[in-house]
Amino acid sequence: MLTPCRAVHMLGMRYPIDVAFLDQAGVVIAIYPGLGPGAGTFWHRNARHALELPSGALAASGTVVGDRLSWSAADARQAGRDGPQVEARL
Repeated sequence: MLTPCRAVHMLGMRYPIDVAFLDQAGVVIAIYPGLGPGAGTFWHRNARHALELPSGALAASGTVVGDRLSWSAADARQAGRDGPQVEARL
């Protein structure tokens, strides 16, 4: 999750990812499934967050523009060596 974020680029990346842009309320305002290396997104005025996911995750979850996502930060004591985690309810 990138915050604040209104656009992303894939310069230097070696594999595609899915990107969903969310507004302040967590509503999906744009999706980029399979955004490939060297590509970039449009700039989204109303975006507050960019959620980067493994390629195929948006299709697998059925996430579309207009869906509302929610998440919460993991307890630091539970995050352990893997660092912070995000729980998304799609």
